[in-house]
Amino acid sequence: MKVFLDFAYPVGDVVIITLAFLVYGLSLKYLGGKYKLPIIIILFGFVLMFLADFSFSYTTTLGIYYGGHPIDLFFVAAMFAMGFGLSSMDAKDPSIKLSWIYLPN
Repeated sequence: MKVFLDFAYPVGDVVIITLAFLVYGLSLKYLGGKYKLPIIIILFGFVLMFLADFSFSYTTTLGIYYGGHPIDLFFVAAMFAMGFGLSSMDAKDPSIKLSWIYLPN
């Protein structure tokens, strides 16, 4: 079971990254790139999640992983990037500006 999960998480992440690249390409084609920056940030979060899952599997296989390992920062950074990318999308005004820090006049 451990060997299956060691491969399943990174492979699942590759599938998610592939789908995210497809969404990125379609958003450029059909939306004119209005959500380009948020989707790039979310894509970066998925890449960080892949690195975190792969590193976790590698270190647990070697037996050197412990709670609070620096690899855990990859998980935190991935969740931050994905949350930041999602929060920067604004359906009312989909422009490059980051909507949550935009100050109206």
